Amino acid sequence: MAFNLIGLVYGILVVGLYALIRPHFGAGPKTAVYAGLGAWAMGTLLPNASLMAVAGLFPPSLTVMTTAAAIVESVAAALAGAALYKEGASSARSAAARA
Repeated sequence: MAFNLIGLVYGILVVGLYALIRPHFGAGPKTAVYAGLGAWAMGTLLPNASLMAVAGLFPPSLTVMTTAAAIVESVAAALAGAALYKEGASSARSAAARA
């Protein structure tokens, strides 16, 4: 149950990161990939590098495999979340007013 909640929170954070960087990079899959890579770096690469590789908790080959597989997972999640993400009408109007 806890892993399901962690996955849900992770997904919400990825879409939130997409929403934050969208005004700078524009809407689209390229921005979603950036959001996925950013979330992967913060949520997978740093913990794996610090806890697994440095502490010797798991073999290096396992650490590399799980870290590499998480890139695909994070980017796919960001692309799916970005496809569903829509800004509200009031947000679009206020963004146009600022431009």
